[in-house]
Parts: sequence; C-alpha cells; structure tokens
Amino acid sequence: PSFTPTTLFHRFDAAQKSYISEKDIEDFLVENKITFKGSQLKTLFGRIDVNHSQTISQREWQDFILPNQNPKLRY
Repeated sequence: PSFTPTTLFHRFDAAQKSYISEKDIEDFLVENKITFKGSQLKTLFGRIDVNHSQTISQREWQDFILPNQNPKLRY
C-alpha cells in the first residue's frame, strides 16, 4: 500500500475513534520497537495538537504532515 497522511492517521487510530491520543502514538512506537523518551513524545504531541484538546484530529494531523507550501497536497 502507498503512504498517505490519511493511511498513517488510521494506523495510529487503530480503535477508529477519529482521533489520535498520546497513548496511540506511544503504543505504535512500542509495537514497532522505536525507542523514545516520554518528554520527546509529549513535545511531538504538543506540536501536533494545536488546539490543546489532548487529542489529534485528522485536520491537525494533515496540517502537521503535509507541506504548507503545496495546497495541491491537501484534500
């Protein structure tokens, strides 16, 4: 399968809640044996969760992943 921001969002949102939690990202990293510090996870999550809702919406995800300079990449 090809990579798309939506595909990756749904990979993190395995429970199909329509949002990503900090725990979802942590679970993904652990499952894939990616080492990280708790502070790194909190920093990353804070950069993506721009409305500070403690969840990452699909829009926040897209805004973080896709380059701002190319509106054709957005849908």
